[in-house]
Order: sequence, then structure tokens, then C-alpha cells
Amino acid sequence: ARGGDQTEDTKAEVLRLTGRRTQQVKAVLSAVKSAEAATDAYQKAKDEERLRTEEASKAAATLQRNQAKREKAREKAVERERQRREKAADEARKAQERSLKRVMLLVESVERAGKEAAEARAKEAVRAAAAAAAEEELRVLEKTLGEAEERAKG
Repeated sequence: ARGGDQTEDTKAEVLRLTGRRTQQVKAVLSAVKSAEAATDAYQKAKDEERLRTEEASKAAATLQRNQAKREKAREKAVERERQRREKAADEARKAQERSLKRVMLLVESVERAGKEAAEARAKEAVRAAAAAAAEEELRVLEKTLGEAEERAKG
């Protein structure tokens, strides 16, 4: 009977040890599964963070490109406005020069007309004075001739 009990005891001990080993193996498997799940979760979080970083980087690059385009467009608009103002100022200056030339021509024309009128008046005055002097001379001559004729008769 003693040998049978010992066999039973051994069996019980083996079962107990096997049960403990099974529990340990299960605990290890559970720990491995937990570790794998944690590793997967970490890798997923890392991948998501990498994707977010890439997206943020792309968004920043796009924003920078758009900002550069806006700045370039603004610079072009400023340059076009500067050229437009320069052209308008140049056209205004040319118009002012043309207007000044027209005024100068008018002044010269008026001066010329004034001189011509003054010369004509002076010539007319000289002619009138010459005519008056000639008439006076003629009267004097007629008078002298008349007196000479009177003396000749008398």
C-alpha cells in the first residue's frame, strides 16, 4: 500500500508542479502577449506621430510656398504700380512741356504781332508826318511862287 501511496503522491506532486509550470507558462505567454500588444501600440503611436510630423511638415512647406507666392505677387504689384506712377508722371511732364511750348509760341506770336503793329503805326506816323511836311512845303512853295508871280506882275 505504501508504494501505491507514493505513486499517488508522486503523481500529485507531478500534477502540482505541472500545474504550476502551466501557470508560469501561461503567465509568460500573457506577459509576451502584453509586451507584443504594448510594442504594437508603441509602433502604431510612433507611426501616427511620424505621419502627423510629415503632414505638418508638408503643410508648413505648402504654407511657406504660398507665402512666397503671395510675397512675389505683392512685389510684382508694387513694381507695376511704381512703373504706372512713373509713366503717369512722365506723361504729365511731357504734357506740361508741350503746353509750355504752346504758351511760348503764343507769346512770341503776340510779341511779333505787337512789333509789327508798332512798326506799322510808326511807318504810318512817318508817312503822315512826311505827307504833312510835304503839304507844308507845297504851301510854302505855292506861297513863294504866288509872291514871285505878284512881284513879277508888279
